[in-house]
Parts: sequence; structure tokens; C-alpha cells
Amino acid sequence: MTAVPGELAAPANVRVTADVSADVAERLRVWAALRRKPAAHIVAELVCRGVPSAEQLRELVGQNGAGNGQADR
Repeated sequence: MTAVPGELAAPANVRVTADVSADVAERLRVWAALRRKPAAHIVAELVCRGVPSAEQLRELVGQNGAGNGQADR
């Protein structure tokens, strides 16, 4: 999948917000503290690892029959 960036480059970033349970937020804060990184960097790493690549997304769209114009909607 996509490589995890070592440092987040400001011009290429897009801010995304999400709601998580208090338990997850607390675990994220602890994990970030243990890794000595901002929580946002931990979340960015997870998203980069979890979201399919552009090629994988194209394959998924093709498998789901969206190649018939539905993907353009």
C-alpha cells in the first residue's frame, strides 16, 4: 500500500475530522505520547496504511460494476 510519510508536508495535506469514542481518543493520546508524536501524525499513518491505493480503488470500482458510468455520478 501507500508508504507512510516520515514528516507531513503542509501543502499536500488535507485536514479531515472524525468523531471517535472517548476510549479511542484516550488510547490515541497515550499511543501518541509513547511514540512522542502528535496524535494527528499517528492518525495520518493509520489512514495511509488503511486506505487503498488509487490503483486498488480503480480495481474495486471495476469489480463493483461501476465502470458503466455510475462512478461519474
